[in-house]
Amino acid sequence: MKKNFSKPERASLGSVKLIDIIRAKLDAKNDCYLAELPSLALRDVRVDDAMVRENERMLTDGFTRR
Repeated sequence: MKKNFSKPERASLGSVKLIDIIRAKLDAKNDCYLAELPSLALRDVRVDDAMVRENERMLTDGFTRR
């Protein structure tokens, strides 16, 4: 996936903070969690199991990740 940055000096950052509603569901066939980020129009984004365990509300109505 290509990353675009508005400021070249920001391109070297290793992580990005995202504030958005995140909903997750279990994909039993592939044994992984898939997330939806509505404001970015992203669906079926693979999410680390640890993040889902730490934020179980992702599996119900979603939560705001800060």
